[in-house]
Amino acid sequence: MSQQSRRSIVKGAAWAAPAVLATATIPAYAASMPALDGWVLNTTNCSRYGGMTYTINGQGAYPQRGLWVSNAPASAQIGATKVTQYISNAAGQPQFQKGGTANEWSNLVYDPAAPAKTGYRAYTTTFNGTWKYNATNKLWFPSTLPYFTTTVGKCITALQVITARSVTVNGTVYSFERAGTLQPA
Repeated sequence: MSQQSRRSIVKGAAWAAPAVLATATIPAYAASMPALDGWVLNTTNCSRYGGMTYTINGQGAYPQRGLWVSNAPASAQIGATKVTQYISNAAGQPQFQKGGTANEWSNLVYDPAAPAKTGYRAYTTTFNGTWKYNATNKLWFPSTLPYFTTTVGKCITALQVITARSVTVNGTVYSFERAGTLQPA
């Protein structure tokens, strides 16, 4: 199985929820590669008692929210789909719960097998549902969208996160990362 990384092609793209901080020009050959695209809202909210709720919410309507596979023809075979959320060690060891209609996503759990990133702890979920091609948008959509939440015992005013997404299309794995800082609402 070969692997293509959009990150190696699209250097300098920055991401933070809920707004994009900066963008990079994408070369034509990168724009034509399949990708697991979309908008997943990452939010933190601190309580007046010092705790913090962290939510990863991909549920909603295209194009404002959700995940989709772009640049893959209607005849494509969409396979393994995975999202790894790297969370700053400042958050401790959170335990996530699924919410909404995320029933075809595995639990978002600590993943010691994920590539290590200094100062972060990796949590991975995989999609086990089906993909449906939408001819109007020329996009593939999953049957359900991810939603996870956790509560940590302290308010973190600048939580560092990195999201790594990958999808297998016709036997080739395509992946990329986005990184940012979450500030409580």
